[in-house]
Parts: sequence; structure tokens; C-alpha cells
Amino acid sequence: MSRLAKQSKFFAAWCALTLALTILAGQAQAEDPISRLFSPTVGQLKTSIAYEGFYHPTQDLDKQNADMSIFTQELSFITPLSQDNKSEWGIGAWARNKNIQTEAVMPYSGKDFPETLWDLGLGIHHKRKISSRWIAGGFAGVGSASDEPFHKSDATAVRAAGMASLRTSPSQAWNFYVFYSSLAAFWGGIPVPGVSWLYTPSKNLRLNLGVPALSIYYRPLEKLSFLARYAYPTETYVKIGYDLTKETTVFTSFAWTHNGYFRSDRKYDDDRLFFFEKRALLGITSRFSKSLKLEAAGGWSFDRLIFEGENYDDRDQNRIDLEDGMIFKLSLGYSF
Repeated sequence: MSRLAKQSKFFAAWCALTLALTILAGQAQAEDPISRLFSPTVGQLKTSIAYEGFYHPTQDLDKQNADMSIFTQELSFITPLSQDNKSEWGIGAWARNKNIQTEAVMPYSGKDFPETLWDLGLGIHHKRKISSRWIAGGFAGVGSASDEPFHKSDATAVRAAGMASLRTSPSQAWNFYVFYSSLAAFWGGIPVPGVSWLYTPSKNLRLNLGVPALSIYYRPLEKLSFLARYAYPTETYVKIGYDLTKETTVFTSFAWTHNGYFRSDRKYDDDRLFFFEKRALLGITSRFSKSLKLEAAGGWSFDRLIFEGENYDDRDQNRIDLEDGMIFKLSLGYSF
């Protein structure tokens, strides 16, 4: 099959799946369990389902006579198990798939690059009001992230977080937390502590300033919004939106992000296959109801690299560089 035919078939499958999910679910992004953990509310968890897809058309590879296209899809959900005004229990699951069309090989071993990668997992979270000022909670998730998920125990992916929040005034709080992920490219295998100051003087301003992560939400005008998130040393997300109507928002965004997998035939157990990229997008969000939302965007993906190593310091070994190129995004979901 020609490269053009493969891409056409690939993109057609994406459109068909997206249409089906739109009809069945719509879009109102599922709140991931860790983000939910740091929300100041307790006992207001909704069931939500979300789909997100990114398509990178074929681009040439540096130092290899090959090219690569990547189609990444993720489906996630979260739902309450039990909740009241003092505590909540929730359960969530996620499934990420990377479908890769390439003739590339791993630089050191010469083995074929995986055509499919999975990240499948299940997690549970709990939050509780300890007193009128204190909220505490935790999250634990386990799964498998590999080209052969659940084939071996060395592909097990673990994520966990714990937090305590002290409300010092109606608009201020201190958050103390610790976070762990076996797939992180930084501090791999080490729990990372953090602290932040939360300030919410109005619905138009929310500051969460701390180390090693911070976030800012600001709506300076009725139709204009700004969102920024950063986690040391690279994870970055910035989004500026303008409301055309109550149901429609146009936006531009920038992200510097990564994800990792345990390749089944890697030489060292501690090594992970990392994908890093930066992307700038221009898109539109349509809200069909309070529970139903659709987002479509296109833009440019750059500084793309793939490497296999224990952490980000190993990025110059067993490395594949991809040329900059177009990227397309579609996300949808439903909550109730």
C-alpha cells in the first residue's frame, strides 16, 4: 500500500471514529482524577467521558531513510462511587493508543520501531473534609504502558498522588502535595513533593502559585480568557480564548508535553520510550449544552524527538528526530 493510501485510510478511520463518538458522547472533557483531587469542592463529582485525538501526518526522520506518521487517541472516564458534602470516592480509567506508520528502526539495536503503543490504566481517588479548613485526599492508579501491555510485569505503570489543603480565608488556601509517576521523564522513580498558594478572589481570577508547578486562570474581559499551567522543568500549557457567542469560542494554544512507554524488548528494564513535542494550535470550541462540548484545532508541531532512556538526561542516545509539521486535534466528551 502506498504512503498516500495509508494516510488516507488512516485519516478516514479517524473521521469515522470521531463521528461515532460525537453521536454517542459529545464532548465535555472528562476531569482526570489527579486534577479532581486538587479541586476545592467535595461531593460534587460528575460522571464524565472524554475522547481526544491528535494526528501527525507523515514527516521525514533525521538520520534515517524513513518517515513517520502518528495517530494518538485517548479515551477516559471518571465516575463517583459514593459522595456527600464531607467526602467523595471516585474511580477512573483511561486508554491511550498510538498508531504509528513507519519503516524506522531503533538506532542502537536496529529493531523495528513499534507500530502500536498502549497506555491502559485504572485509578481510584478519595477526598475528605477533615474540618472546616482542612481537605485531604489521595489518588492511586495502575496500568500498563507498552507495545505489549500486560505481557510482563516490567511494563506496569504506576501513578499516585496525595494532598492536603488548608483554607486560610474564603479566597485563599495552601496546598501541600506529593506526586509520583513511573512514566515521568524527570525524577523517574522518585516521589515529587510540592506546595502552592491558591488565590481565588473571584470567578474571573484563579492563581495557584508554587513549586514545582503553578497555574493561572484570568478573564480580564467578559469574552476574553487566559489559562497557563507549568510543571518544572518542561511541561507547559498556555491557552487564550475569545468567546464569539455563549456557545462558541475561538482559541490559540501552546503546549510542551511528553509521554512514555515501556518497549517490550528494551535492553534495560528502567528504560522508557519517550515522545517529546511542542505544538501551537488554532481552534474552535463549540458547546452544545452544559454537558456537551466539541473542540477542533490544527497547527504546527515542532521540536519533536523520540528517545529511549531512563530519563530526560538520556535524550541524546537511542534518539529519533522528526521534522516539524502539521498537527490536527479533535476532542469530545460528555458529563452528567
